[in-house]
Amino acid sequence: MSIGEISLSIRAIAVLNCLIIVLSEGCAPRTDLDRRQILTPSPESGSVGSLPVIPASYATYTDDTGLVSISFPPDWQANPPDLQAYPLLPMTDVIESLESGIPLASTGSLLYLNAPEGAAWCTVQVGPLLEEHRTVQEIADEQVLDIRMYASRFDLIRTESVLVNGRESVIQEFELNLGGVNTHSLVLFMNLINTTWITTCAIDTTVSKYADYAPTFRSILGSIRIME
Repeated sequence: MSIGEISLSIRAIAVLNCLIIVLSEGCAPRTDLDRRQILTPSPESGSVGSLPVIPASYATYTDDTGLVSISFPPDWQANPPDLQAYPLLPMTDVIESLESGIPLASTGSLLYLNAPEGAAWCTVQVGPLLEEHRTVQEIADEQVLDIRMYASRFDLIRTESVLVNGRESVIQEFELNLGGVNTHSLVLFMNLINTTWITTCAIDTTVSKYADYAPTFRSILGSIRIME
């Protein structure tokens, strides 16, 4: 990976680390928005979608504990070593939370994926599900509210309900400007016991075309497996 690729990847991860349920302190909120007035219906809310079959050529990453696996194109890289500035949440903390019923203390990233030349990237994040019986759609809607507060531009393109490995999930597609970076993202939300999982795949629209990566993103999102 070249210095330029590392720089783009780090900037990308910085943006993605703001797209979490509990927004990081490094992302400054907009002051011109009233949170109570910014939720609008998504263009295709409630539609039922399907995710493609995972291509046979894809590689699969499984964490050391066996809790999470995800597949991706063979020329992508999982957890690039040059991104140590953004430490991962220990998987053992997630397992302890799932087994004990005690919510995670905060939201964190578990995995980073990076396309060649940093043209596209994905991250898997997990956070506490603090209220019982909250649906995955409610979590996704709340995320829209939070991102709108922090982004200088946010356009929700579509929302769809899908099944991922038999688990009810929600996918959102949106464009935004956050921290001066224009991105086009596809985000998968799912709940498991007392945790919420957010898998985000995105591009920087100044260097990549979303249409070139949309099928890959959907395959990656459809491949994630969380063992119970």
